[in-house]
Amino acid sequence: MSADGTIGPRAALWLVGPPASGKSRIAACLAPLGFHRVDQDARFEAALREDGRALDVRADYDRAMALRRAVTDAIWAEVPGWRAEGRPLLFETTGDKPPLFSVEIERLRADGYRLAALLVRRPLHECLARNRARERVLPDGVVERAWAKFERNLADGVYARMFAGDPQRVVEPAGPVSDLAEWTLAALAPAP
Repeated sequence: MSADGTIGPRAALWLVGPPASGKSRIAACLAPLGFHRVDQDARFEAALREDGRALDVRADYDRAMALRRAVTDAIWAEVPGWRAEGRPLLFETTGDKPPLFSVEIERLRADGYRLAALLVRRPLHECLARNRARERVLPDGVVERAWAKFERNLADGVYARMFAGDPQRVVEPAGPVSDLAEWTLAALAPAP
């Protein structure tokens, strides 16, 4: 931790969970810690707006996902530069591509980063309801598939293996998440 109460350099937090599980709410609570957010959703929403499209992508999902892929590729192309600068990074992801994320996790470790993971769980019916109530709406089937994959990866120990030796915490953010800042500071504190 830096003297100013921020997370300090060469620390990375992975915020993993299905769509509409509460990752953005948690990231907002952690914002004062000084992370640079690797937030594909915010960039995707900005790109949709710039393109004059609705954030509810259900009617034009395939076209919207082509834009999403371009935005995702662009933000991930920036990550090596941020890593080289030693920026503290907060990755928000559904965790649906463990092999790709494992590569980035190994790169972070090789560059001397301290890692931690918050695995965000929420019942499927709540994710579906939250998805339908927000401005950026995905088709129900997309949420259902991502939720099932996340739960399967969690049960099969995929995330535990990805973050082996790193602090991990399963979070069910229906209630307050204010203690997560304290947990994150402790989890990513430099070794004495």
